[in-house]
Amino acid sequence: METAIGAANWLVSKLLSKLSDDLVAAFVASSELGLNSEQIKTKLSYMQGLLHAAQDRDVHNNPGLQSLLEDLGKKADEAEDALDELHYFMIQDQLDGTQEAAADLGDGLRGQVLHGRHAARYTIGNWLPCFSCSRTQDDDSVAATVVTSNPHSVTQSDSGDGGGHVGKLKFDRVLMSKKIKSVIEGIHNLCDPVSDLLNKIPNTSTVVTTKRQIHSCIPAVEQEKHNCTNETASLDLLQKSIIERLKSKMFLIVLDDIWNCNSEADWKNLLSPFTKGETKGNIVLVTTRFPSIVEMVKTTDPIELSGLEPNDFFALFEACIFDHSKLPANYDDDLIDVARNIARKLKGSPLAANTVGRLLRKNLSREYWMEVLEKNEWKNTKTDDDIMPSLKISYDCLPFYLKKSFSYCSLFPEDYKFDNFEITRFWITLGIVDFSSQNIKNYLEELVGNGFLMKGGDNSREYYVMHDLFHELSRNVSSQECFNICNLSFRADDIPKSIRHLSITIENIYDESFVEEMGKLRSMIHIENLWSLMIFGSHGVRIANILKDTFEDIKGLRVLFIAMETQESLPNNFSNLIHLQYLKISSPYWLEITLPSTLSRLYHLKFLDLRDWHGNENLPKDFSRLVYLRHFHSSKKSHSNIPEVGKLKHLEELKEFHVKKENDGFELKELGELSGLGGELSIYNLETVRSKADAGAAKLKNKGNLKELRLVWSKAEQQPIDGDVLEGLHPPINIRVLGIINPGGTAGPSWLCGDVSTKKLESLHLEGVSWSTLPPFDQLSNLSKVTFSNIVGMRLFGHGVGGVTERSFTHLKEIVFEDMAELVEWVGGPSSHMFSRLESIEIKGCPILCSFPFLECSDVFPR
Repeated sequence: METAIGAANWLVSKLLSKLSDDLVAAFVASSELGLNSEQIKTKLSYMQGLLHAAQDRDVHNNPGLQSLLEDLGKKADEAEDALDELHYFMIQDQLDGTQEAAADLGDGLRGQVLHGRHAARYTIGNWLPCFSCSRTQDDDSVAATVVTSNPHSVTQSDSGDGGGHVGKLKFDRVLMSKKIKSVIEGIHNLCDPVSDLLNKIPNTSTVVTTKRQIHSCIPAVEQEKHNCTNETASLDLLQKSIIERLKSKMFLIVLDDIWNCNSEADWKNLLSPFTKGETKGNIVLVTTRFPSIVEMVKTTDPIELSGLEPNDFFALFEACIFDHSKLPANYDDDLIDVARNIARKLKGSPLAANTVGRLLRKNLSREYWMEVLEKNEWKNTKTDDDIMPSLKISYDCLPFYLKKSFSYCSLFPEDYKFDNFEITRFWITLGIVDFSSQNIKNYLEELVGNGFLMKGGDNSREYYVMHDLFHELSRNVSSQECFNICNLSFRADDIPKSIRHLSITIENIYDESFVEEMGKLRSMIHIENLWSLMIFGSHGVRIANILKDTFEDIKGLRVLFIAMETQESLPNNFSNLIHLQYLKISSPYWLEITLPSTLSRLYHLKFLDLRDWHGNENLPKDFSRLVYLRHFHSSKKSHSNIPEVGKLKHLEELKEFHVKKENDGFELKELGELSGLGGELSIYNLETVRSKADAGAAKLKNKGNLKELRLVWSKAEQQPIDGDVLEGLHPPINIRVLGIINPGGTAGPSWLCGDVSTKKLESLHLEGVSWSTLPPFDQLSNLSKVTFSNIVGMRLFGHGVGGVTERSFTHLKEIVFEDMAELVEWVGGPSSHMFSRLESIEIKGCPILCSFPFLECSDVFPR
């Protein structure tokens, strides 16, 4: 029941968010539906408050409430779909300069008002029409069709060099207005009964419940002044009774396996009776699985229990199998190797040893043990002291947002290495995490802290992995809405009709049974209602065609992970995926194919992942119509090929930008529109920028999330370069890494060589400069790496030369001299505190360097 309440609260929250969107708010004034939207939003907000409060209460099973919450969830999903469709067509209106989706305000005002704040001036309290998308105009259940001169445009692809606009969708106002009215009225009718039942949930705090349990364990004393009935006593009376019973006693109280404590105030409240005794030496011992609880309650260093060492664990495992009986005669010959393989899978867990030991004890044959090993039979055990029920207890006491985050991990293959980008963007797309939240990565860390994920990594990246037992748990708890097809023997009949998220892990060459079961799948589940479809693993054209046929009717997808094995392997309905927000698309190395031209019609797309795309990198010419795109994970070349990138106002990373003066859509002013850019950015061909004003149009100074910036002029450019251009390319003051290459001019910019504003720089790369004065390095106290390359006129380096003082380079760890044809001498000695943290010196292409004092102390520098 707690999960159902959490899910309903989540869905209502998403629906309210849709209703509050500025674009959607314009339709609040529509005269076509005649519903009081303000009243509906008020009722939803009231119910949301009750749902939120109910999550912290002791909620027992209530079949009536459960059924109403399920109905509410279905209606909320339907409403979200409809509002999403409305939003799509309003975006299309904005892009095309049309008013086809404008609200009908009555009195001839249709199309006159495009913003909710203006609409409110005319009429408040009406509802909205909406519009839906479909592949065929004859389908009465939907209202949109593809308008295009080419009937195959949904599967045809177009390189970035050809074609223009790919067609648009139209809609039927009347049909969708009826749909919206039905859905909203259904939600309105559910609000009152759900709220009434929620109001009847008793408000009993965790502290009171725990106090009652403690009170019942402490024997009463004679002539107790505050004697009370355990079930009905107030918190205050319980506190006084516990104090009285423990007053003259020495005690050890063990609070075993604490799962939840809402706040430090609650903990102190719980602990207060134990601090009033007259004896010394009393102890309260706490055990818990959760680091957050440890931080709240600890008064000394905690003792962390981890998995047993392999040898100790195997000894315990054998004891659990044979229950201290004599080993069978065939153990060393037939069984011990299988036992060790199973033990490795259990990863030191005593609980797992106990569960699997009981399984193996039933049949001491090698065949049975191999079956247990291969099928992971222990994952299906059901008694209370087995693995899954025990792990489920830990899951049950997670907050709802972590339950939801964890459960959706079931869609990924076992032992999958989650990277931060992929999993958090997946959660954002499904509405589990708000994109504006500052705690997105904390969800991962909380799951790690609670033992549901493990952190790993190497030199190239950090990742997260899930123990296979927890992966099985995630499959169990999400079984009604998520399913992962991961083996040859899957049966379509085993997949619940209610699933909304489906993944397929392709590990083998599938046989005819796979083809047959995939055919059944189309009739078993509602393909058009899927929100996620994720294909993992490589596969050939035959499998691609099976998948294409199976998922021909996809319509409501928010997430799609798919491989293009041929130019025609995408589902036919791909161009109509108007809800799609996260697309990960890949292609084989050996196939030269292009991205689908209809990609640019997916206006709701927020995350596009082309890291595994190996085909043609040209983008559709109208790629900039993806106005809600936030992250474009791709090569630098693809980033540099986005025309009119300034239209992608939500974009948060652009690795490269090439200024092309002769091409509209590649001027520096495009960057000026991207206020949210972060990460790294390299700007090339700056020699084509002719004035400080043109440079300033990039508004680099305002991009506070930018961490790395490279400014590059072409060395081959022979025309005079205006030194003020670099002055206009002022980076944000918190920039960490800066590179300036071949800028021309005889003086550096004031923001670096005068009144320095980039004082947080940690790495500076100067190349091809001929400035009369280098930066005052004593003002760049955070520098840990400096690179000098082809610096004209630099003959000396060190204390007293070129902006270097005793206070310079105090944190420097790495310095590089490269192609310094004029450098003769490094002034100063190794004893200087300027370079006290130096770890690495790299010198190449310095043919006349004759004095290098650190050479005598080369043993100081391990690299």
